[in-house]
Amino acid sequence: SAVMDGECTTEDWIGSDVGPPTGDSTSMIDWIFLTSTLNFSFWTNDKEKGSYCRKYKDKVYHGYEAMCVAINQAINDGIDILNAKYYSRITMNDLENIFRPLDNSPPLPMLNERLNVLHETGSILLQEYRGHFIHCIEQSGGNAIDLVELIVKKFPAYRDEAVYDGQRVSFYKRAQILVSDIWGCFNGHGIGHFTDM
Repeated sequence: SAVMDGECTTEDWIGSDVGPPTGDSTSMIDWIFLTSTLNFSFWTNDKEKGSYCRKYKDKVYHGYEAMCVAINQAINDGIDILNAKYYSRITMNDLENIFRPLDNSPPLPMLNERLNVLHETGSILLQEYRGHFIHCIEQSGGNAIDLVELIVKKFPAYRDEAVYDGQRVSFYKRAQILVSDIWGCFNGHGIGHFTDM
């Protein structure tokens, strides 16, 4: 990957408009967890309208990056979006406001599903991990594979599975990307140190 080759560094991402705002480890991880949890389905079937987009600091972003800057805008506006207590009870009105699209671009797809995922995921964080994903990472003992398995076990939203030809097929890409982003964010150190990356 480009990160391994030294072509891009965590500095290109952390504190950028599409990355977590710099802060303490807990809130940076809460940001990564939230964006990973919502990292699905950014396209529409309407080719005329194009994809979900947002303007942030005079630049237009599309898809996943548009969602990230919408979250950063919400943080700037004083919305407690990284707080599991907040998003475990978030309303559709609040969600539509946070992810409002640019002018005539289509809305962020699957808002009902995103609302349900936020309610479910926020509740699990509050019940099992004192409201912060960092406590889930600590449970994995610095093992990336164990953490992926723990995420899939504890958070149903990360169980990307289907039955094909009578067989269960599992794509745990989002759980893997979540672990990879944590590792990248912390340069493989501290809470981002995994022995089996």
